[in-house]
Amino acid sequence: MRGIVSPADSDFTIDYVVRDISKKGAQLKFNSPRSIPKNFELDIPVKGQIYQGKVVWLDGDEISVALETNASLDAAHSTDTEIFV
Repeated sequence: MRGIVSPADSDFTIDYVVRDISKKGAQLKFNSPRSIPKNFELDIPVKGQIYQGKVVWLDGDEISVALETNASLDAAHSTDTEIFV
């Protein structure tokens, strides 16, 4: 499945492929290395769903994200940093 990452407070998007997804998280693969924030919005058009995600780990062009509620992400935004995938 293809999807789109929309970093908060930004007008650009990053395309990705969903490698695996569950109720609590997902593994994403990016076509090329990019800088993305630790917290972002995941849009999966084919499922008609939008999730709030937080990076858990990264390995090359793949990342694992936790799917979180808006309340837990609001608390985490104070420590936002960019990472490169």
